[in-house]
Amino acid sequence: MIDQRSDQIATEFGKACRHALYKCLTMGNSPTEPERDPFILELLRYVDQVTIKVEAIKFAQEKHKDQKYGSDPYFTHLQAVADVVKIYGPRVEAIAYLHNVIEDTDATNDDLYKLFGSEIAVMVDLCTDPQGANRKEKKEKAYAIWSKLGPAWNNALIVKIADRLCNIRNCVATQDSRLQMYKDEHTQFKSATFRTGVAEELWAEIGSLIGKPATTLKEVQT
Repeated sequence: MIDQRSDQIATEFGKACRHALYKCLTMGNSPTEPERDPFILELLRYVDQVTIKVEAIKFAQEKHKDQKYGSDPYFTHLQAVADVVKIYGPRVEAIAYLHNVIEDTDATNDDLYKLFGSEIAVMVDLCTDPQGANRKEKKEKAYAIWSKLGPAWNNALIVKIADRLCNIRNCVATQDSRLQMYKDEHTQFKSATFRTGVAEELWAEIGSLIGKPATTLKEVQT
């Protein structure tokens, strides 16, 4: 877990790297203008994404600080989800750290928009269950939304799939009775969130943990 001092260092390091990189490349050593060089632009974008991820960690730690995930600090769940999606890059990790912050804390979508921009704010909103009288009603509303999402919103779906995987892993490890709930929901959940070629390794593990191989389940093709 990143403490206050180390996450401050990481944030400042990211800013310093961005500044130093740009400064070096404006001294005439770059074959093209830095602001037009695709490689340089990609490096600068990556530094920006890492900075956003660190800010997301700090925000999530503060908002969830008094909450528990079972007997553990709630942040352990957020860290687990972020670890699963690490292969998709720091921007998706940021969404993972923030995925429950609207649903489970006093944070608002406006807060996220101001701090992290519109894309991440919308992605986190898509990870948030709609209001409903009970879990079944909330999930049915969420499935209706997720099933209509196009490729532009795959990162939100990846985080939801990773979140479900981590919850199932925890249930298996702790023999939590909620595992049956996830089994009962699985077909509907997958029908709403599955996209061909997206997070297939996560689906494979989910299937192995709940005893439903991916090839036997209804899959949404988009």
